Amino acid sequence: MKFKVAKYLFIIFVITILGVAIYLINNRKNNNIDNSTENQMQQTQYAKDLKFGISNFDTINPLISNNKEVLSIDKLIFEPLLELDEQYKIKMCLAKEYAKTTPTTYIIKIDTNIQWQNGTYLSAQDVVYTINTIKSSNSIYKANVSHIVSAEVVSKDTVKIEIDEETPFFEYNLIFPIVCENYYANEDYFQSAKVPIGTGCFSISAINQNSIILVKNPNWHNIHEQNSICETIYIYLFEQMGEVYNCFKIGNIDFINTSNSAYAEHIGTIGYYTREYPGREVDFLSLNCEDNILNDSSVRKAINYAIDRSSIVSTVYNNSYYVSGYPIDYNTFAYIYDAIDTECAPELAKSTLIDNGWVYTNNKWKKDGKTLSLTISVNNSNEQRVKVAELIKTQLEDIGISVNIKKISDTQYQDCLQNKNYQILLTGVTNSLSPDLTYFYDEGNIANYHNEEVQEIIDAVYNITDEKLLLEKYKKLIQITRNEVPYICLYRNKNTFIINQNVGTQAMPNNYSIFYNFFKWYRE
Repeated sequence: MKFKVAKYLFIIFVITILGVAIYLINNRKNNNIDNSTENQMQQTQYAKDLKFGISNFDTINPLISNNKEVLSIDKLIFEPLLELDEQYKIKMCLAKEYAKTTPTTYIIKIDTNIQWQNGTYLSAQDVVYTINTIKSSNSIYKANVSHIVSAEVVSKDTVKIEIDEETPFFEYNLIFPIVCENYYANEDYFQSAKVPIGTGCFSISAINQNSIILVKNPNWHNIHEQNSICETIYIYLFEQMGEVYNCFKIGNIDFINTSNSAYAEHIGTIGYYTREYPGREVDFLSLNCEDNILNDSSVRKAINYAIDRSSIVSTVYNNSYYVSGYPIDYNTFAYIYDAIDTECAPELAKSTLIDNGWVYTNNKWKKDGKTLSLTISVNNSNEQRVKVAELIKTQLEDIGISVNIKKISDTQYQDCLQNKNYQILLTGVTNSLSPDLTYFYDEGNIANYHNEEVQEIIDAVYNITDEKLLLEKYKKLIQITRNEVPYICLYRNKNTFIINQNVGTQAMPNNYSIFYNFFKWYRE
């Protein structure tokens, strides 16, 4: 019995010793792994700078420059009253709050604790000065202030803006950069040789013929994003875009933002990654809803079902455009993305006509003595649109709809837009950054489209500030117009942000800015 007890105690002792040994070995391994990981992290070196390139540079001054890339980079130096997020929602920036007190009056409170890069403080007078300066110039931001009748200082931190008429989403106009009045005291802003100052996260350190150097602004007001890895930005200036491409290929530039779909011809296909995003240019068919054929919504729906957008984008644009299903499908928060079906469905097109009294006989669709024959007007000087019109003609004729293409001059095209004297017009528009749909659905729209409920929604959104309510209104509007099809959107342009493979960005670019999450950008 004693022997058995001793045997069991010995076994327990051995197991305990083994357990302790295994624990110590594993613990040492884990420590080695942790130390190795820590050492590896310590060995990873992040550059303190990032490098951009600009061709055809004019000036870094934000109210004078007409260079798209300059205006993009200026967002790091100068700031607006209001800015837009990744989904084009309004965010406060220099303004703390704003209110629409009458249909044509806006009161804006600004944050006077914000410092200019020379150490002085922002005031309401700076806002008024900026507005008046833009109005007196040919600035690219002149359209933003075109409705402003007056801007006046109510107090040190308050500005009152009067506009000439009630304007949908007017607050989206308040995204122009604000400049400092006192900095330009007693001199002509447009003739000043001073290096401009802003309130943004970077300030201009040096400018010469070949480059601009930006350094981190230590007094920037956005404390949540002050700890950025990047401390210096080098902006290299070139005569031609080809030089920018060449410098990117050899690693002397970290980024290219372009709408050129053929960029790979210049920089190859390796050594970088991309972030694509929809542009604001959308082409569409405008269907004249007062036409004696197109006043039948079933015909408009059938045309929509018969069109193969993917084929158009592939054949005419070599897949360099996005298929588009609605006037504001450029990733704005106000668009209900799953509401539009853009798939080609020729059999559904035919059944839609049949279900609504159209009869296909002798190779023609007929109803109430009318023959379904259509004319698409297209600007003759736009070769790609002419090709699109010809492809649509083929697609519609495949389901038995007779189509004539009317190639018109620039003057005739403008007359069609103004007087709406067409049956179907292949046209396009550049969307606002706001989710404004008045061009398409308000009274006097180019499709002669009338719907009382849609008009009520368009009128209501003038005064809606609640996002949830706005989305409810737009969801209803999209449902109605999807069913009635006054317009058939076809495709939208594509922009590409190209990033060197050694750079990390978490980039989410859009048409307002490429610099979201900039404080997280780095280069190894």
